[in-house]
Amino acid sequence: MTDDASDRLQAALPQETAARVQSLRLAEGRVTIVLDASGLDARARAGLESSVREALESVPDIAEVRVALMADKGAGQAGQTKPVQKIVAVGSGK
Repeated sequence: MTDDASDRLQAALPQETAARVQSLRLAEGRVTIVLDASGLDARARAGLESSVREALESVPDIAEVRVALMADKGAGQAGQTKPVQKIVAVGSGK
């Protein structure tokens, strides 16, 4: 991706997402962006993803937008209890 294309994509992003961008790639009209979603609840993550997707889809010559959200394991909000771990066992019965 050229610096011009990178600058164009960065400029299209909502300002509040700039600090969350971990990776941004453009190849053959396909944009792949990885964002840090640490500390966000489900509603905030969905809003972040949709706003980034809409912003990048509005850029000319972009055919597809792929958004990946990543967060540190166990990075919950303050005051939350630990999540319950679930174990799933599968057996064949033969």
